[in-house]
Amino acid sequence: MRIVFIIITTLLITKPAFTQTGFTKPYWDAYNTASGVTEKREAYKKLEKIYSRYQIDTAILISEDFIKYAKEKDKEYIPFAQLKIGHSYIKKLNLEKASQTLLPILEEAEKNNNDSLKAAALQTIANLNRSQKNKALTIKRAGEAADIHEKLKQWRELGHDYMIMGSMYKPSDTALTYYNKALELALKYQYRDLEFTAMNNTGVLYQLRGDIDKAREYYIKSAEIMETEPDEKYALCFSLLNIGHTYRKQNRWNEAEPWYNKALPVCQSCGNTEGEASIYIGLKEMYMARQDYKQAMHYQQLQFKTDSLHLSQQYSKANLELETIYKTAQKEKEISREKEKRNRLLFLSGGLLLLAATAFYIFRNKQLLKQKRAKLLAEMEHAEAEKLRHLDKVKNSFFANISHEFRTPLTLMIGPLKQMEQGKLDEDSSKKYMKMMRHNGERLLHLINQMLDLSKLESGKLGLRVSKTDITGLLKATVYSFNSMAEQKLVNYHTHFPEHEIIGWIDKDKFQKIVTNLLSNAFKFTPENGSVSVDVENGDKRIRITVGDSGPGIPKEQLDKIFDRFYQVEGTEGGTGIGLSLVKELVQLHKGQISVSSDTGRGASFRLSIPVAREFYTDEDVDISGKETATTIVIPAAGYTEEEAKQAVGDSSLPTVLIVEDNNDLQQFISDTLKKEFNVALAGNGSEGIEKALLLIPDLIVTDVMMPVMDGVAMTNELKKNEKTSHVPVIMLTAKATTESKIEGLKTGADDYLVKPFDGDELIARIQNLIDQREKLRELYSKKIISITPDKVDVSSQENVFLEKIRAAIDENLDNEMFGVVDLANAVNMSRSQLHRKLKALTGEAPNELIRNFRLERALELLQKNAGNVTEVAFMTGFSSPAYFSKCFNDRYGYSPTDVKNRVV
Repeated sequence: MRIVFIIITTLLITKPAFTQTGFTKPYWDAYNTASGVTEKREAYKKLEKIYSRYQIDTAILISEDFIKYAKEKDKEYIPFAQLKIGHSYIKKLNLEKASQTLLPILEEAEKNNNDSLKAAALQTIANLNRSQKNKALTIKRAGEAADIHEKLKQWRELGHDYMIMGSMYKPSDTALTYYNKALELALKYQYRDLEFTAMNNTGVLYQLRGDIDKAREYYIKSAEIMETEPDEKYALCFSLLNIGHTYRKQNRWNEAEPWYNKALPVCQSCGNTEGEASIYIGLKEMYMARQDYKQAMHYQQLQFKTDSLHLSQQYSKANLELETIYKTAQKEKEISREKEKRNRLLFLSGGLLLLAATAFYIFRNKQLLKQKRAKLLAEMEHAEAEKLRHLDKVKNSFFANISHEFRTPLTLMIGPLKQMEQGKLDEDSSKKYMKMMRHNGERLLHLINQMLDLSKLESGKLGLRVSKTDITGLLKATVYSFNSMAEQKLVNYHTHFPEHEIIGWIDKDKFQKIVTNLLSNAFKFTPENGSVSVDVENGDKRIRITVGDSGPGIPKEQLDKIFDRFYQVEGTEGGTGIGLSLVKELVQLHKGQISVSSDTGRGASFRLSIPVAREFYTDEDVDISGKETATTIVIPAAGYTEEEAKQAVGDSSLPTVLIVEDNNDLQQFISDTLKKEFNVALAGNGSEGIEKALLLIPDLIVTDVMMPVMDGVAMTNELKKNEKTSHVPVIMLTAKATTESKIEGLKTGADDYLVKPFDGDELIARIQNLIDQREKLRELYSKKIISITPDKVDVSSQENVFLEKIRAAIDENLDNEMFGVVDLANAVNMSRSQLHRKLKALTGEAPNELIRNFRLERALELLQKNAGNVTEVAFMTGFSSPAYFSKCFNDRYGYSPTDVKNRVV
């Protein structure tokens, strides 16, 4: 046992690993010279803590050595030292060994009712579960430890329990709550190490959220804490380099460089080679950005050298251990020559075995390092490819959406203008469309301004111009401007303002944009008879606004992306994906915060908090011009109401065209364009379109592609699969002008495709052309339909299947004189009106005509085959009166049934 202790102390005092002679020697001196039990325990804890960070195997050996000492003088602390060994195995990712070490300690603590030991064991096992990626068990174990630590008033350890639980929730607000609890304890009881951990981890949380500036604030605070602690250079190193990395992430190299330079000597002084390598990576990228490739290559070489240092240190350590063993053997030889003879072979063999093991260890680690680098390179390439694919997808989605948002208002401006030029509009219609064109022009300007604002924000050119403002008055003007939209959309609109007016400092233009965007979003997704609410609170030097709605809500897994630029919640259509992104960036520019809470089917609630006191803003932020900023509030129009739209329905004797369009202005424009030529019906989305199509069985459907609830492609696919509507032609109107989009629409069965902005006369021509084609098809097969068989009906396969069902149903009931239209409709699962419109569209004949003519066709066939006399054939084909049969037969064929056998067939 004594030999092992000498090896450790000689190894680390004479030449400590990582060239840390000056740094670790005082701790070793304190450990070796400690006279009392308490002094020895404290020296051990400090020494083990240092080595557990960067040389875990040595930390384990130190704990084992202390346990030997404790067996005689400090037995009660032995299990706590064993917990540290278990924790070291967790860091080595030897989780099986860690489990074998920790679980017996927990059992011992429970057996002896030792709450202090039990809590420590539970906390360490929670760390084990965290390494195993077992969230539920980690939270359970850490929670159990927290209960005991709180009961024992062990506040430092309770803080560490909170940190463990918080780490399982990052980057959510729940994680932040736990970190804040830990920070409160640290500040209250002056636990500097806990304060550092809470600050640093909160910085990591904000960095994961993408709030780099906020992350840096916490890294700076954590560094300030560690700079006062001489024993915490290892942690200080990471805080300093993390500050540099935040500037690096923003490409602010001039600000990153001093932090890297400050961190480098700290990392080198404590042997933190991992931190040192990370600094070299940052400096390399900095010089690459500056196009100083010589310096970039220099730091890359330093990075590679530092990465390789660990292996060489392992080799040096092994050689040093061999040398120490040899010296120990020499010393023993002087004491006893006999003992030397007996043990020489043992030491020589042991040395050779250790040398062989060391060689194998180095070789194996080199291979593992190669594999790790190859794997890391492959992962980086894969991640880069995935990132490019994602960016490409986002780009395509954005351009498709922005195209839709531009083309719709352009259609509502160009279309009416053409009709005015052609003199097709009277004075009242012209005034109506002039108002519509002006509104859609403002809508386009609003979209362009949003994109320009984002561009300015990205380049850092959009600054604040705050001024002292009657915030209550401004808010009421903005909020109440949505009253008409609420009335038109039949939405319950609730508002609440503080009793006393709020006077504060804000940028009025940006403030209005924030509120308007949130309210526009709420009304956009709130259905009829739903509700939208605005609640305003006056806090401590801040104003808090909550905008809620009863719309479809946002799935929890998408909440963290809702403020990402160009992101749109799955299942929604329309919009550009920049509104909420702009809101967040404007709120942050205003030094505020915004959050969202929602779940599918339960609506969404956006809560923002903005400081309104002068002290929050710099002199540069303040507008000293005294000029009012001209702000135009652009509210998405609710368009025409359904009652107004219904006025467009024309003569029911004309062909019926169903318009499926979510934009009420465009819906009304198309309706006005078509109403002189067609009977018009309207639907606001794909789901409503299916419902009305099944009810009306229209002659043709005109549909937009991008709509909420259900888009045009999905609606067309459903209608074409349904026997009741499969024959109805569909024209798609869309902003998606790509060939791929057209092919996607045509694959679902769409018969034509028209790109916005479109000409009204062209739309009428295409509708008429498709209806004429159906008419020709109907004329071609109306006379052949009686002999319905698959090989004789030259129509689409789906219509062929339907007509075969009609033929089979009539044929099966051929001699049933009571079989009529209602029975036939039931046989093919349609209503009487649906069957009527379907058969008229396909054959030009009403169902009762089709049944009668089918019976006559069969009667002619039977008479030609001499299957019976006229009376018998009449009964066989469902005619109860031979006289009526003869009349119908004569009307159909121009001769009586008795003359059939006299005519040449």
